[in-house]
Amino acid sequence: MAGVHRYAYNYFSAILFYLSTVLPLALPTVVGLGIYAITATGSAQSVEPAARKLPTVAEIKIVGRLRVSEETIRRLIEQPVGGPLQRSVVSEDIKRIYRSGFFDDVQVSEKELPDGKVGLLFQVAERPTINAIRYEGNDELDEDDFEKVVDLRAFSVVSVPNIKRNLEKIKNLYVDEGYYLANVTYRLEPLPGNLVDVVFIADEGQEIEVKTITFLGNSKVDDDTLRSSMFTREGGFFAFLTRAGKFKREAFQQDLMRIQMTYLDRGYIHVNVGDPVVTLSPDKKSMHITIHIEEGEQYSVGAVGLTGDFIVDRAELEEMIKLKSGDIFSRETVVSDTIAIGDLYKDAGYANATISNQTRSDDVGKTVDFTYVIQKGEKVYFRFIEIQGNHSTRDRVIRRELTFYEGQLYSSTALKQSRQEVMRLGFFDDVTLTTKNTENPAFVDVIIKVKERDTGTFQLGAGFSSIENFIFTAQISKQNLFGRGQSLAFQATLSSIRSMFSISFVEPYFFDSPFTFGFELYSFDTDYSDFTRDSIGGNITWGYKFTRDLSISLTYKLEDVDVSIGGLTGRSTTPLHDLFQDGLTSSLRGTVTYDDRDNRLFPTKGWFIQGSAEWADKFLGSENLFVRLRGNVRWYTPLFWDWVFKINGNIGYITGIGGQDVPIFERFFMGGIFTVRGFERNSLGPELQVASIRDPLTPLSAFNIGGNKQLYFNTELEIPIFAALQIRAVAFLDAGQAYNDNENIDLLGLRYSAGFGFRWWSPVGPLRFEWGFPLDPREGEEPVVFEFTIGNSF
Repeated sequence: MAGVHRYAYNYFSAILFYLSTVLPLALPTVVGLGIYAITATGSAQSVEPAARKLPTVAEIKIVGRLRVSEETIRRLIEQPVGGPLQRSVVSEDIKRIYRSGFFDDVQVSEKELPDGKVGLLFQVAERPTINAIRYEGNDELDEDDFEKVVDLRAFSVVSVPNIKRNLEKIKNLYVDEGYYLANVTYRLEPLPGNLVDVVFIADEGQEIEVKTITFLGNSKVDDDTLRSSMFTREGGFFAFLTRAGKFKREAFQQDLMRIQMTYLDRGYIHVNVGDPVVTLSPDKKSMHITIHIEEGEQYSVGAVGLTGDFIVDRAELEEMIKLKSGDIFSRETVVSDTIAIGDLYKDAGYANATISNQTRSDDVGKTVDFTYVIQKGEKVYFRFIEIQGNHSTRDRVIRRELTFYEGQLYSSTALKQSRQEVMRLGFFDDVTLTTKNTENPAFVDVIIKVKERDTGTFQLGAGFSSIENFIFTAQISKQNLFGRGQSLAFQATLSSIRSMFSISFVEPYFFDSPFTFGFELYSFDTDYSDFTRDSIGGNITWGYKFTRDLSISLTYKLEDVDVSIGGLTGRSTTPLHDLFQDGLTSSLRGTVTYDDRDNRLFPTKGWFIQGSAEWADKFLGSENLFVRLRGNVRWYTPLFWDWVFKINGNIGYITGIGGQDVPIFERFFMGGIFTVRGFERNSLGPELQVASIRDPLTPLSAFNIGGNKQLYFNTELEIPIFAALQIRAVAFLDAGQAYNDNENIDLLGLRYSAGFGFRWWSPVGPLRFEWGFPLDPREGEEPVVFEFTIGNSF
């Protein structure tokens, strides 16, 4: 009968192979094939390698594969078909297939054929393939964090060593983020088709708090100065607001560099910041950090020189240099000088200009001679501009904000300004501009990567307040309509004291020109303290941008207003003389605006200055006649830890035309979340004492008639508390008042309030929750006023 020999991959066979080579006479029935054993399943035969002729291999078959192609396996087999059977070669073939990493098991069967030849059958068992990588138990770190370190990929072959290696990477990531107690395990979830899901399970444990940071060896720079230079801070009572006490390994490594930079900025050029000593508390809930410092001596600036390629007069370059002989040496000044000179060259097209330096220190005189070395290189031009990441925003919406164009001479300032302009749109969370060298050294390509944010809002909401009772709101808005940069909004609000319906549209670049266009249609019904204002109307606006920061606009408004006595107090007295006329308002309003804020939706720095004049006259067909002037100034500046400080000032004046008094519904009313928080809506301003009913014996009560002048200020400090959820806390101080016709604006007469609140950019839009406390409240005023609204603050 034909004999069939099988080759099995196991460690026992390796031992047999060793014995067969060392003691061949002891194992006459064993033939060694590498680390594989041959077991005869047919009749026993004696083996005589020297005398027996090797059989010819007639065929090689492969079974058991699923995803790995047969061609791939055959490329690993060196035993030829049609050649003599070489068992040592087959043994190496088996090992080679196994080492490819695709298989858990490889076996070879040898079958004798009737013609005396043999056939080989390679039977393989493929390793499972990764279907997906999943994470469980991760609350503090998200998948984006893991993907930065994990190199496992879907549809790759499972490798337990690779999985364990990535497991250690995840553990190290948790340590780097301050979670020393985190434990990570994994499991494989089998799926049909020889697939598996790799699941990493994290038990994050408690984040360790930095309890103390101690400096040793510092006598020239005090502890507070060094701590203020660090991102890592000691924990405390307000750590939940400031995120102090959080330990991030990467940030801490940068802190050590910041400490060194602090010394270099003060002339200690030989400072040495030693390796920190980190001690965990016994319960592993807190850590103590000790940093050793060797300060060295302080050095001053000796001679300051300038050499290299000059594109302007040496005197002009020397004027730019702030590092002066005799001053205490400062690394910060050197960096500032280097950037200034570099920008000068790069704005002239020398994109590859380098500003290096040569130094020589005098350890006796404690001085440093410093020379700036300039190498300009060749001029470079912008070739192509490629925009990436704009899945919904059209290219031209981004391109029209750029301050450079294809073919233009390179300019680093243009790149910086362009990034700022694109960010100011408010459509993106992040914008980066990088250059890429081309095959022609005279040209570079610009790659603009944007990360789009959700600029649409769809919401239905309901609420309750002590002022408006039940509130219903509905809003549909899009800040980047169809990716064209346009804005469209529908809004409705219903409550016990007001109803509002509006639709508005804004086109910031009318047919891609500097002109702007917008319109609004609305219907407002509002109960003030002592009267009700009902209006329906609309406006249309044309504008023109002189520069990216300076623009003008002209707005025509047509509005039909009906005003009646009553309001929240429910008065029924005769309307006050000349204040309760209503009818048609037809007006023109001219506006001049300067706006250099870094982001129009969420500004953190810059100015917004606006002045307007509105004219309603018979010439325009208006029944209500007046002139109104307004001025508004806002200033924003970033502070430490991503805090933002903001100031808003608003002043207004209105007067009648042709002896007509200003209608009460056009006068200024203070109080509420949009003017002076901490006071009831529209409750501040001039008052008259009037009777509540038509009876001379009725006691008089206050009637709020509003003012023809207004002044108010808002100051805010915004603090991120849950940055990932876009939740920020705010503390504010407000002041404001409205003044009557016979009064002048009096700063001493302002009403003040303070308070706090929370801002949340929710899935349905920006929400504001604020509690205001009037300072020196008067009789009848609430000690605290809570208000909620949808939309941004100033």
